[in-house]
Amino acid sequence: MKHSQSKLIRTRVDQTSEHEHSTPLFLTSSFTFDNAEDMRAAFADESDANIYSRFSNPNVQEF
Repeated sequence: MKHSQSKLIRTRVDQTSEHEHSTPLFLTSSFTFDNAEDMRAAFADESDANIYSRFSNPNVQEF
């Protein structure tokens, strides 16, 4: 960005490898886990992992 003032209002999470212009919307999605224990912890609300986008998703976390 040419103007430093623009940086003040253009904060967001880092771009993905797709180089999107704005934050992608996670309208409906499920998420994967590395192992069964990580999944168990997510469903027990013992971690910040996303489970299903109606409950939590990267868009909600960004706001």
